[in-house]
Parts: sequence; C-alpha cells; structure tokens
Amino acid sequence: MSREKIPGAKSTSLTMTSYKGNLTQNHIKRMIKEAKEMAEQDKIARAFVDARIELESYIYDAKNAFLSGDWLQQVGDKRGKVEIICSVRAASGWLGENQGATREV
Repeated sequence: MSREKIPGAKSTSLTMTSYKGNLTQNHIKRMIKEAKEMAEQDKIARAFVDARIELESYIYDAKNAFLSGDWLQQVGDKRGKVEIICSVRAASGWLGENQGATREV
C-alpha cells in the first residue's frame, strides 16, 4: 500500500490492523467434511446432467434421421415406424415435462 501527500490536504491517519482469524481444528474438520459432502452431491448432479445430455442427443439424432427419411426406410413395416416415432416423441415429451427429475437407481 502506498500513500501520497497532496499539498493543501488535511492530515489524516490510517490505521491498519492484522486480524488473525486462525481456524480451530474443529472448524477445519467441519469444513473438510462439508467439502466432501458437496463433492459427492456434485458428482451425483454431474452424472444426472451427463445422462440427460446423452438422452437429449440421442433424441435429437433420431429426429434428424426421421426427417431425412433414410433411417425409417430401413424399418420394414408401418407399425414399426409408428412405434419408433411414438417412443421418440414420448421420450422428448418426458424430458420437457421433467426438468427437475431425479435419478432413479
């Protein structure tokens, strides 16, 4: 820190103190425990987000394949095509309706 004297300015004093907020061992242990708990929650949240992104990507790819017509031409009968389209629509609808869904094991 530096201080510059300005001509004509009033004299002021500046007091700086050093606060030593040393943590106790109990505080440190509690903070470590909380950090581990948060890390586990973060891991679960990350797995959920990754799974959701993977499903969204799969649905997006399936819809694009339907729009191009190439993939559905490989499905032989009309019933099979309808079932596939309905399944993709259901999965897409579920994603939209369940933004806050939790992971089920």
